[in-house]
Amino acid sequence: MNKSVKEILKDLVENLKYHQVNMKEVGNDYYHYDRGKFIKQFDTPNDEKDIYFEDIETLSTLIIQTHLFGHIIHENDDGRDIRNNKIIKEKTE
Repeated sequence: MNKSVKEILKDLVENLKYHQVNMKEVGNDYYHYDRGKFIKQFDTPNDEKDIYFEDIETLSTLIIQTHLFGHIIHENDDGRDIRNNKIIKEKTE
């Protein structure tokens, strides 16, 4: 499934529009996690279409993290954000 850069950007913008509305409902903490680590731990997409939309979701998450936190969140083995050395905790409420 090869898409042009224009098609990818169009899909990304549409996904970001969804997240813009969703951010108001879920709050900033929803985006405070290491997306790459999440993908490695929990994901096993079945086909190219699933992989593509998961990648669009990942790009959206990284853009939103840059907007909300000023950087993309990368967690080290100690559970700390490598950019600011703060512990990353999932909200339990």
